[in-house]
Amino acid sequence: MKSGSSTLFSIKLDFELSGPTPWNAKGTASFSILFFTFKIRFNVTWGEVQEVIEPGIAVLPRLLEAMNLDANWTTELPSNRFDLVTLANIQAQTGQIVMQSFGAMKISQTIMPLNMEINKFGNSPLADIKFANVSAFRLGSFNMSLDEVKEAFAPSVYKEMSDDDKLKSPSYTQEKGGAKLSETNVLFVDYGFNRDVVYEVKISDFDPFPDPQPFEINMDMFRLMVKGGAISNSALSKENRQKSFVLNNAAVDIAEEQFVIVNNATLAQHGANVFAGGSQAQADDALVSILASQPGLAGKISIASAYQVGS
Repeated sequence: MKSGSSTLFSIKLDFELSGPTPWNAKGTASFSILFFTFKIRFNVTWGEVQEVIEPGIAVLPRLLEAMNLDANWTTELPSNRFDLVTLANIQAQTGQIVMQSFGAMKISQTIMPLNMEINKFGNSPLADIKFANVSAFRLGSFNMSLDEVKEAFAPSVYKEMSDDDKLKSPSYTQEKGGAKLSETNVLFVDYGFNRDVVYEVKISDFDPFPDPQPFEINMDMFRLMVKGGAISNSALSKENRQKSFVLNNAAVDIAEEQFVIVNNATLAQHGANVFAGGSQAQADDALVSILASQPGLAGKISIASAYQVGS
């Protein structure tokens, strides 16, 4: 309100408004009367509180669907066997798998990591299971032994993590995604058998019934001649020579980095019988479980790389 060029009374509001319900107004109100100004701070909330709950995702149906996909059931040949025959191109029917008698069969998926507890799926909460695993496989009336099949999983997709933990965590880790029937993988049979080579030579221009003179080939000469033969130059022989340089169970194998829980004071492994070691996600689960049962260990134990403990 003004009188001429003079302000007699004024009101000024400076605030932030957020909503929808509940609405919140936060700021200051200024009142000016003649030569006096009064400022009041306010923070007012009104309206009905509406809690937004994101619907959970049922993981089990997705996991079972992935387990039933024909594409996730595959076969492979073990590295220590030789494919001595060529099989016909057999087209497998839906729900069938064509496997060589000495091959291995595996089932794997990338929907969720197995043998590890998860607490979210993407950006959504869970509506059913938090843990799943393949612990047994029955073929007819036989229980088959299993090996783990590793797949790449992003920890931040399945674990609640702070922004700082997301930056420190690897983008992908190798976790259990399935299982493989390994019993046929460990079999090893000879791919060739030695036999004595003896030639019987008969040469006669006059005697129609000469006495046979046995002739034994010199093996050193035989080996030299074999190198230029068709069998020695075949693809199978070349593959055999390459594999002969790899000793059984002596090849270099680079495994995924393993993590353990250590005592911060001694840097020794804490409770090897509780958690013997595993991926970082598995170590996180083990640490949370230990601290839940023994809160007094907070700040006294932590996760470290296994090679640091063993060094």
